Amino acid sequence: MTNSISSLSGIIAPNMTGAFTASGNTRTNWNKVFYVTAGVYFISTILYDMFASAELQPWGSEKKEKKQSNPSETKS
Repeated sequence: MTNSISSLSGIIAPNMTGAFTASGNTRTNWNKVFYVTAGVYFISTILYDMFASAELQPWGSEKKEKKQSNPSETKS
């Protein structure tokens, strides 16, 4: 599901670029493309900083099995 959502950028970006540069490949038109791209990166960075966490999740740590000593084994 997340891969499908992330693939939308490959569909949206060329269409957006085509819409901005439809009147010609001028520096002004390309500046609009780069400003939109920078804005998307900036907003996604802010959202990541606000909601991301570095806490270790329970499913992300290796479970350690307890070794049980066998009473039938004796040291010599």
